[in-house]
Amino acid sequence: MADDGTLLYYPNFFEIREDRVLAFRDRLYSGKYRFEYYARAVCEGQFLAPPSKVAAMYFPGIQGFTAASQLTIKAR
Repeated sequence: MADDGTLLYYPNFFEIREDRVLAFRDRLYSGKYRFEYYARAVCEGQFLAPPSKVAAMYFPGIQGFTAASQLTIKAR
């Protein structure tokens, strides 16, 4: 459990693609989860991180979304 009370999400399997990260888990329990990963910045600028979408594969009514966010990458 993280300091803020969220559960840390450890996927059973995940894929890193050019435009997204896909994470899969066999079973989840109710609660708030956090999934963290590192991305490499290759240029400076301001970028929009689109909202994340989470959905149960066999129960599409179970889903969640995050807000979009702005990222600023600065030179060292």
